[in-house]
Amino acid sequence: MYTILSIVLFLFAIAWVLILLDLVLVAAKMDAPFVSSPTELLTDITSVFEIKDGDTVYEPGCGDARVSCALAKNYPNAKFVGVDSLFTAVILARLRVQKMKLSNVQIKWGNLYKEDLSRANHMFLWIFPHMMTKLRAKLEQELPTNAKVVAMDFGFQGKTADKEILLNYTKKNYAKKLYLYTFNPS
Repeated sequence: MYTILSIVLFLFAIAWVLILLDLVLVAAKMDAPFVSSPTELLTDITSVFEIKDGDTVYEPGCGDARVSCALAKNYPNAKFVGVDSLFTAVILARLRVQKMKLSNVQIKWGNLYKEDLSRANHMFLWIFPHMMTKLRAKLEQELPTNAKVVAMDFGFQGKTADKEILLNYTKKNYAKKLYLYTFNPS
């Protein structure tokens, strides 16, 4: 009994060290913190996508991947790729995918600025404005013709959205608007 308890406590301590390390890395890189998309908005968010069989949807900065998983559940014949640089977020995302038994979702631990996005027909972004600015040139260069990007709260500076949708979320001071964009229109 003592050995099992020791192992559990050791694993718990390692988990906390990894979480603290992630927080330090976020602070050092000045990227966005891990904040989950509000569950109450998943229907509103997923309803703006027009995903077809065979499409590939990316979610850079996916966090716990609740948007990718909600979409994957609704579109079983499409592929979903979540990418996050936070190890703890990737673990949570992979656990969510496993719990929901989704075979069409892949979660990667990586840098969203280095990820190959050329296969993305659609994308969901909920990242800070400085990250949107940094990512925009990459999207313009790599996304295929007529790729659709849905961004929550922050639009691309200097790029006009095809459509803006106000969200009725009053619990917090975020998750107020969706911006819909077409990249590389034909």
